[in-house]
Amino acid sequence: MKEKYFRYLIKNNKTALFIIMLIGCILLPIFTIAMKSEVSIEVLCSYIVIISILLPLIYLSYIHKKDNINFNLNLPINKTNIWITRVVFVILIIWIQIVLNVLLLYLFSPILEFINQDPVKLMMMTSIQITIILLFGSFVLVSIMAWIISKCNNVIDSIFCSLAYLVLPLLFVLAINIYINSNSIFLGMLFIEVFYRGFSPITLIGLTVFNLLGTSQFIIIWILQFIYIVIGFICFVASIKEASKHRAEEAGENTNKFYLFPLIAVLSSFSLMLIQINQQVISFLFIFIFFIGVISLGKRKVHMTKKNVITFVLLALVVVGFNFVFHKTRGFGLEKKLAFHLPIYTKYTINEVIQNKDPNKGPTIKYFRKELFSEQKEIIKEYMDDYIDRYHEDKNATLVEFANIRGQIMINSLYDYSNDKKELGFYINLNEDDFNKIFEHLEQSGFNTQDTY
Repeated sequence: MKEKYFRYLIKNNKTALFIIMLIGCILLPIFTIAMKSEVSIEVLCSYIVIISILLPLIYLSYIHKKDNINFNLNLPINKTNIWITRVVFVILIIWIQIVLNVLLLYLFSPILEFINQDPVKLMMMTSIQITIILLFGSFVLVSIMAWIISKCNNVIDSIFCSLAYLVLPLLFVLAINIYINSNSIFLGMLFIEVFYRGFSPITLIGLTVFNLLGTSQFIIIWILQFIYIVIGFICFVASIKEASKHRAEEAGENTNKFYLFPLIAVLSSFSLMLIQINQQVISFLFIFIFFIGVISLGKRKVHMTKKNVITFVLLALVVVGFNFVFHKTRGFGLEKKLAFHLPIYTKYTINEVIQNKDPNKGPTIKYFRKELFSEQKEIIKEYMDDYIDRYHEDKNATLVEFANIRGQIMINSLYDYSNDKKELGFYINLNEDDFNKIFEHLEQSGFNTQDTY
């Protein structure tokens, strides 16, 4: 980094810096302090995310304009030092605002409702930790933005690809989460500790801060934060390398790199297919239009080639094939394992539902007082085993309309997550035939079906 060029950036951007500092160092602290709630932290985190995305686009997009590149080439400083100086310039603008805002939050902590019960020493330590989280979080965002900008040839591609890469991890994990919860009974319990918002650096900053301020700490959030810090350093170094190789004649041209528009189209379409797998086939047509649209955006013209069509068809076949295998293997064998083998304790409860003839009144629910014994639990397990099979053969066939609900099986399972026990519960609605069969088996086993409340 060259000090003279750094001073030149400050001098040449006085007006913009004044506006940024006015907002971030004066107006934002006044607003956050006036809020007197956890919204103060949310607003601060959101602001840091926004400027960590905007400032790189403003100060690093010079490599997309031939005039700016030619001007910088005439300076007594090489391309690498110009890039490093500008990246550091952006990071320092953000870091100054972070330190000032957290310092003011600390100084005014006695009047803030969400931290006024903490001792001064604890608040001081928390302020330092929040500052470190925000510093590293903004560095990660700026570094990722810098790498993507250095790979693109024009401003539009930089904006689209940057936002796509920052959102794609969130969309991908969210799609998996939605698929698992929509296509399994017990498998969603594996995701009880997964915070899908933590997979995007945009949302990870706020999530990490509130994880720190919360009563319980989640190790996965700290792991994700560490992973993104490593990614940030890799992107920082990679962006320097790419910027040093950037040629003036490439500025303003379309970006023809597989891992930008084509990869974004593939990953986003795959995620949308997972979400829409149980919908009508026509939904895949809309996803295909989206797929071609993303690729065409990179080409700046409609680009529907044989290769693109084959790629989409293969992608659709992979998703459909995965869905077929998932259901045939009952969630790769995990469904029944989570239902019957992994819980350290499971409690089954049977409720009888009596529908009211008056449509304006809800049903009456009878709860059996006594808990099920081992023999009676086996009856429920046998039904659950068959229910899981029927669910994965035809999910819609297991659904019971509200008016036809005759009973419920309440299931409470206790799982041990690394000595952190979690009790998870859900229920299955029973139609009249299934309820009567279970009811009859319970009576034959000696269970008192009349002892209700």
